[in-house]
Amino acid sequence: MFSRSKIERSLSSCTTFGASSEPTPARCLCTGGGKSLLFQLPALLDEPGQLTLVFSPLLALQEDQVSALKKKGVRAALLNSSLSKRRHAATLRNFVQNGGLLYLAPEQLRREDVRTALSTARVRRVVVDEVHILPQVDRGFRPAYAEIGAFIKSLRIPPQILAFTATATVSDFSYIAQSLHMVGPKLFLFSVKRSNIKISIKEFNIRGKDNVKRRKRTQRSIPRPNAFVATTIGRFFVRKYRSTRFFLPFGSSL
Repeated sequence: MFSRSKIERSLSSCTTFGASSEPTPARCLCTGGGKSLLFQLPALLDEPGQLTLVFSPLLALQEDQVSALKKKGVRAALLNSSLSKRRHAATLRNFVQNGGLLYLAPEQLRREDVRTALSTARVRRVVVDEVHILPQVDRGFRPAYAEIGAFIKSLRIPPQILAFTATATVSDFSYIAQSLHMVGPKLFLFSVKRSNIKISIKEFNIRGKDNVKRRKRTQRSIPRPNAFVATTIGRFFVRKYRSTRFFLPFGSSL
């Protein structure tokens, strides 16, 4: 059902991750590192009727994963605002009663019907994807993420909590663990190095009336298909070639 290489990459260091009795693991893997597999496979081993809730911020990502799971015969569904009222209610009722993998945005917890229904479900695990968003809630970004912790605490039987990210800093994890009521969390950190991404640094200036010409010449002078030119300060310009390239002409320090 799943590619052997991806399974080995995801589970090589922790073969029972997500299926053990340990309630609160957290893992940091690079994008494409196989994070989703660490809760999808354990969900297949659950008892009938047990529910895995996957909180994800991106509808497109939810759709991709649910579509892929359904093609493999895995019981999975989306619960979001794009559904009709009737279909939303039917999907919620179905998965509360019969279990499976239910993907939803944290904003769904603001609906009383969703909270009431999920409180009666056999929630085996709660998965929080892109958990690096949680520390940003205080700055007004996706405030609904802050409600996931209260929801977890309200469940009659404490579920297994899994938090995944590719970009959170080490200092963020204590805040994340506290917010999600993770008891004695296990933290797994892996390299974010990607063989298909290269970083190059090039300093250049834009002067006079020929800014556009100079900018274009500079962009075309970078031959790598995956090149990121970056600095910590200044504006950036983005051009679409075979990859995304960032140009920040007003900064000089990294």
